[in-house]
Parts: sequence; structure tokens; C-alpha cells
Amino acid sequence: MGKAFNASEFRSSFKGHNPASTSYFMVRLALPKAFNSATKGGAYIENFSNRAVACDLPTVEIDTTVRAYNGPMRQIPTGHIHPTSIVEFIEGEDGMIREFFDKWLNYIYDVKNGYRVPFYDDIISEKMSIDVYARNGELISIYDFHDVFPRSISPTQMHWTPSGNPMTVPVEFSYHKWTRSNVGG
Repeated sequence: MGKAFNASEFRSSFKGHNPASTSYFMVRLALPKAFNSATKGGAYIENFSNRAVACDLPTVEIDTTVRAYNGPMRQIPTGHIHPTSIVEFIEGEDGMIREFFDKWLNYIYDVKNGYRVPFYDDIISEKMSIDVYARNGELISIYDFHDVFPRSISPTQMHWTPSGNPMTVPVEFSYHKWTRSNVGG
């Protein structure tokens, strides 16, 4: 027979550390090589850090193949995949966030240029970082996404509700790999 849940044991399992919070973070995004100060890219990037309202931490998925001789089938690991990550940015009345990502996506897959995709190194941002903070404001870890580019801009739903919620621009990013650095805690 199993042991009954004990709230004191649960709390003591954190050993003096509070549970991490999902609401203390900042997103930093490096400018892609193809963009320079002439495209006002610097201004866009500087304003992104405080505009991220939600984001996905990176994950790893194991790619498998099925081995089926006789008996039950088995999933055999063959490699790993980094699924996409979504960051939601709060849009301003100037439409700057959406405009920046539209320009980036159009540069990657330019209709005017016969749908030719530029070199990979020209379309990526070398790094996007998610800084995670403790409730007291101390930086506790940094998740770095390497070789990042926007894959899509998800729909922004508009509606006539009096709630006054800010408009957001959800951007789905692809990345080559990610690393995590423990800073404090």
C-alpha cells in the first residue's frame, strides 16, 4: 500500500530553494547577418527584450524507427530533433514587431527573387537567449538557442471584447541546437 501524500515532505524536497517561476524571464535576440543598421534592425532588437510575454523553453525529441520482426514492435532511437519554439511578443501601435518578422521571413523566402532562399548563414540569428530569473530578480539560468530563424508568424486573433488585452505576435522559431547555463541559485 502506498504512502499518503505529505505536504511537509513535499515542501522540504526543495531544500531551501523556492520552486522556479514561469513569469520571470527576458528574451534577447541577436540581429541576423543580413540585417544591418540601415534596416533599423538595431532599434527593433533593443525593443524585443521587454516585449516577450510568453515563450517556450527548448526541448529535445528522440527520432525513432520501428523494428518489427516477430512479436511486439520496438521503437529504436535513430537521432534527435529540436522542435520549434514559440515566442509571443507584445505589439505596439506602430506595428514594429510584426513588420520586423515579416521582413525577415520575406528575406528568407522572397517572392520577388524567384523564391530563391539565401545562404543559411545569412538568414539566421546566431543566438536567441531566454534569461530566467528568481523571484528576487537574481539571474538563475540562461537558455541559448543557436542558429535561429523565424519559421512562421502565427495568427493574431482580433476581437471586439472590452478586455483591453494587448495584441501579441506569436513567432515560431527553428534552431540548430540549444545550451543551458546555470548562473545562480
